[in-house]
Order: sequence, then structure tokens, then C-alpha cells
Amino acid sequence: GYDLILCDVWGVLYDGTNAHPGAGDALTRFRALPESGRPRRVILVSNAPRPWAGVQKILDGYGVPREAYDAVLTSGDLTRDMIGEAVAGGAARVHHLGPERDAGIFEGLPIAMVVGVSYALWAGLCAAFLAFEARPAVKDRLGLMPRG
Repeated sequence: GYDLILCDVWGVLYDGTNAHPGAGDALTRFRALPESGRPRRVILVSNAPRPWAGVQKILDGYGVPREAYDAVLTSGDLTRDMIGEAVAGGAARVHHLGPERDAGIFEGLPIAMVVGVSYALWAGLCAAFLAFEARPAVKDRLGLMPRG
């Protein structure tokens, strides 16, 4: 059997308007299965550009039971980590291109928000990652990978 489920949020647990109760129930039942040497875990993954707590609040509002999952990991969380590593030891000037509801991604980071720019260029997703050096080692950000 499986020890871990990585479950997408949008379209699986809810559709933006309604929860899919059967999905939350299935994840809860998976977590309750007898252990096979290691506990059964469910990690919800989302490409939401905000920290996990904001996504968890949305799930709470739709009635997705917290017993259905162990953690939530968002692209916002990973982006915050990457920005934090990139500006470690100094501050960076950042212009947020996106809705205000997603500005929480910057809370607590050593950055100065720049309002208005002379020019803006979006060259695609690849450009966003060019500023960060490659990380060949996998980071266990949730502490779920076996040690050793």
C-alpha cells in the first residue's frame, strides 16, 4: 500500500464554489488505515500564490475536514522560501504584480515594496527561476521524508 498521498486542492477537494465531500472523506479514511510500518500521510498541494494558512482557511470555509490531511504546501510557500534564501543577509526591492489578496506572500520577508515601475516584462515562467541558483538536493520542507 501507499504511505503518502499528494492531493491537489482545486478540482479535487472543491471547485471554487462547492466542496467535494467524498474526496475529503476518502482522504480521512486513508489516514485512518492501519499503519504499514509508517504512518499514512496526506499532503495537500496547491499552486495558490499565498502561504498555506490562507488555503487552509478557504478549505475550512468549504467544510473540508482538517482530519483529511496532515499539511498544505503551496507554490506561495515555496516562493517565500526562495525569496528568503535569495535575499538572505540583505533587503531586496520588489514590485508585486498581482492582486492585493496575494500580497501576504511577502509578509515578514526582508524586502521593500516598490510601487509603480517604468517598465515591466513578463518573459514567461522560466524567467522567474533564472534569478535563483539551481538546488540539486531535495529539501524535506515538511519533515516527512525518511532519514538515512
